[in-house]
Amino acid sequence: MNRLLRLSLLLCTLSLTLACTRTDRATLILPTVTATESTPLPAPLLQTKLPTQKPSKTRKPPSATATITLTPSATPTRTPRRSPTPTFTPSNTATLDPSNVLLRFVSPGPMSKLVSPINLVVFVSAEYTGLTRIELIGEDGRELYRKVFRTYNQRTASRVSEQIQFEIPTAAEVARLQVSTYDDYGRMMTYNSVRVLLLAVGENFFTPAYEPLERVVLRSPRRNAEINDGEVRIVGQIRPVNNGPVILELIDRAGTVLNSRVLYFDASIAEYQDFETSLPYQITEKQVYARIILRQSDDRISGLAYLYSHEILLKP
Repeated sequence: MNRLLRLSLLLCTLSLTLACTRTDRATLILPTVTATESTPLPAPLLQTKLPTQKPSKTRKPPSATATITLTPSATPTRTPRRSPTPTFTPSNTATLDPSNVLLRFVSPGPMSKLVSPINLVVFVSAEYTGLTRIELIGEDGRELYRKVFRTYNQRTASRVSEQIQFEIPTAAEVARLQVSTYDDYGRMMTYNSVRVLLLAVGENFFTPAYEPLERVVLRSPRRNAEINDGEVRIVGQIRPVNNGPVILELIDRAGTVLNSRVLYFDASIAEYQDFETSLPYQITEKQVYARIILRQSDDRISGLAYLYSHEILLKP
């Protein structure tokens, strides 16, 4: 009896321990399964939201900078301010700009020592081309060389080059080399000269040419201006060749001198000297083309030293 009782008690305790162990294992497995399924879900959601919000904020600044850089680049292209400058006409440049020399000597320069032949190079302004004359005058006024030909109107100044042959009876002689142009009515348009020393034998010695500045700057009236007051008011500047008188004339196309004045200047002054005067006129026709002429004679060799002119239109 005691053995049977002990065995039954032992079997009951074993069954109770087995039941307890099965229930413990079941409760322990369930919470671990729910923990592994619930924890990984929020982590990928947070990672995907962060990169989507950052690009939306970085795309806005480039669009703003693009609009700022476009506005300054458009403004300079709309301001070509050089267009109004071509209002200067070719007829007015020579009367206002002393660097536009009507007849400019390039070679030889003043008081160059020259043996025959002389290599002459001059430029004639485009508006003053026509019948052109080259002359070499000795110190006693005799003509040592002369050539007459035509120069034609071009866009730029006409280049004249000439080999001048001469003979002199002495070892050396002062001479004047001169070039002049004439219009279709026989009036002298421009004249310029340079004084040189001729040698019978020896070698050439060239001096620099005169500075490229016109001696007369006639500011009023300008070339081709119309005058209808019966009086031409003349305003300008001059650098005289010498202290001799400067003759101011108004000559029509027939060669008639309508009026003239005698002006005096100081040649020792290196700068341009201002002058202002008037020339009254009387005409019977509706209009008359006249040439304003300023000329000065050579103070050593007989003849002209310099002449400037341009044409205007006179009305009663």
